[in-house]
Amino acid sequence: MITAYTTALNFIKNNRDLAFIPDKLMNEGPSIAVAKGNEALLRQLDEALARFKENGTLATVISRWIKEGNEPYDIVERPRAANGKVLRVAIAANREPMCFVRNNAFSGLDCELIERLAYELGRPVEYCDMQYSALVLALQSGKVDVIISNMTATKERKEKVNFTQRYFDNPQVAMVKKPVVPQRVSDIAQLAGKKVGIITGSVYDGLMKKEMPTALPEYFNAFADEIGALKAGKIEGFLVDEPIARDMVNRTSGITYLKTRLSSDGYAFAFAKNQPKLREQVNGALKELRNSGALKRIEEKWFGKDDAAKVLPAGKPSGGNGTLRFGTNGDVAPFVYVKDGELVGYDIEIVMAIAEKLGLKLVHCTS
Repeated sequence: MITAYTTALNFIKNNRDLAFIPDKLMNEGPSIAVAKGNEALLRQLDEALARFKENGTLATVISRWIKEGNEPYDIVERPRAANGKVLRVAIAANREPMCFVRNNAFSGLDCELIERLAYELGRPVEYCDMQYSALVLALQSGKVDVIISNMTATKERKEKVNFTQRYFDNPQVAMVKKPVVPQRVSDIAQLAGKKVGIITGSVYDGLMKKEMPTALPEYFNAFADEIGALKAGKIEGFLVDEPIARDMVNRTSGITYLKTRLSSDGYAFAFAKNQPKLREQVNGALKELRNSGALKRIEEKWFGKDDAAKVLPAGKPSGGNGTLRFGTNGDVAPFVYVKDGELVGYDIEIVMAIAEKLGLKLVHCTS
């Protein structure tokens, strides 16, 4: 597929199976469009752009939004004119990283640039978000003063509106699917003498020494770090619980897991030694949930592939029999993880069901 460099960056950010060929096919770039007859505004914008190029402001703005890796954007406070004649700006806010909606606000290279230019002109900005095909017509009709939306100054467009100098090189590139890398390890025995990832302080350490005594342990603090090391070739594999492995494969391209089971361990709730009554009550609630099929339904939801189904039941346990304080690690999907600013997961729903049965208010702490 042939597309603009910035579009390719956005595709790659959201699909790790894609890449683009480094060779540039056509060196184009966007400009700001101004209505014909408004030469004064055109001149002001061109002069401000020239200053931004000279003093490094433009390069700094570009570096904040144009990133070939997966690192987050550098968000900074942008100056805004409090008074003055409003600059009506037409955008199409579906062109990340140039112009898009982030945290309910317009963001991206185009938005930061036009706000800084407007500040230079002493004019507050008012955005008008619309379909890309409607931008030029809105400018011609006087609905807006300028267009900034990753727009190339083509010959056809120049007949209808005027353009500033180019503010960014946005060449066309060819996008391709990444080649499939053959799986290096297909059997546990192949990990002998190889580097294998272990979460520090976990049961995986003892398990590896027992089942793979010649493997070389490499210690990590988080599964995400192990995935990165595996994809970078720094380790040949890592040990993980099967449900977590299934979730990782569902969410991450380029990895898989071996079906060989090294142990048949399960999970249990832990209690303080001075809480035998609570332990008995929780065991009773678990037995009821298992017999009713509720545990099975919860497992199928959180260990399945349908992310849309992975939501907690409405309402929180708020019984009058006391409080159940529940400690957990908040970064082990699908058991406990953060989604839309809320702790969710298999463990959370199970403990909610237990608290509901026992008439207890639920309070959880993460570590």
